[in-house]
Amino acid sequence: SQAGMNYQWYNGATAVGTNTNTYSATTSGNYSVVVTNPTTTCSAPSNVVAVTITPIPNVTLTNPGPHVFCQGGSVTFSVPAQAGASYQWYNGATPVGTNSNSFTATTSGTYTVVVTFTATSCKATSATVSVTVNPLPVATISPSGPTTFCSGGSVTLTAPAQANVKYEWFQGATPVGTNSNTLTVSTSGSYTVKVT
Repeated sequence: SQAGMNYQWYNGATAVGTNTNTYSATTSGNYSVVVTNPTTTCSAPSNVVAVTITPIPNVTLTNPGPHVFCQGGSVTFSVPAQAGASYQWYNGATPVGTNSNSFTATTSGTYTVVVTFTATSCKATSATVSVTVNPLPVATISPSGPTTFCSGGSVTLTAPAQANVKYEWFQGATPVGTNSNTLTVSTSGSYTVKVT
């Protein structure tokens, strides 16, 4: 800085900033400054500095969620495929997948991707994707094996009691009972229970 001097910054021939000895460039171009002594009106141009601003990767997520599904399910999300880019997916701080612009999640967590342009090292991090995987209810029947009883008798089939679930009993493909973890049967057949 020189006391009492005037400063005029240029990008090429276009004036872009005045009255300060510093300038912050946000676009590519060829930058210079002309310094003028207002007392003598003498001025001097600086050297030209070429500034190149490279783009950052596009990290706009498709299918951003949040996602909730049952154990055994999955969800796939992605960012745009970009030439010269590398991809690192994370669940929290843990790396979980590389070298693809898409990722399929099968476990709960908070997922992000860091996309890097390898030629310039410019990188960007996506927004987070929340995934919640709910456990499956238990659908076992007691007694578990073939059961035999005399005509006129019955047997009670029992599935584990669980909160916030729905029970649907079937004889073959025919619905025979709902909304209870037990079913008393008196006819022959193959019985199943669906717990949701």
